[in-house]
Amino acid sequence: MFRDNVHAARGSLQIIAVALAPVVLLLPFAGKPAHIDDPVYIWVAQRILESPLDFYGGVINWYGAPMRVSEFNQNPPGVSFYLAIAGGVAGWNEIALHLWMLLPAAAVSAGVYVLAKRMNADGVMAALLAVTAPGFVVSASTLMADVLMLALYTWCVLLWIQGLD
Repeated sequence: MFRDNVHAARGSLQIIAVALAPVVLLLPFAGKPAHIDDPVYIWVAQRILESPLDFYGGVINWYGAPMRVSEFNQNPPGVSFYLAIAGGVAGWNEIALHLWMLLPAAAVSAGVYVLAKRMNADGVMAALLAVTAPGFVVSASTLMADVLMLALYTWCVLLWIQGLD
């Protein structure tokens, strides 16, 4: 009984540690200015708060002439809805938005840990390798959809496996 409790506590500490790993890794990038497609996600998020049923209806000068967002934005609105919550609660400055995007990064790390443990692999090593990969660090330091999509995908795979069992 005691051994089971110790093992469970150790697993809980490990999952907390791996969830905090990307937060610590990405914290220095919290002040990174919005770049590449980040402004589009932010503009759509701001539009969501103004008009939640017409979030792609705004006009933006993205290619040198004003055009409707729906004409050029090929991204799903999920991240913009998430950023709308973040912006509504914490404000629209880049630091606040980047800090909110640490939650999906932590979810990726925790998901990889649980998936690796489920596959009888070293969960801590798998999670640390995933969140220190250059592609993850670059993607996780933006305000775009990549990391939230990866977090949802990872947890969907876990739930799928659990459902099959």
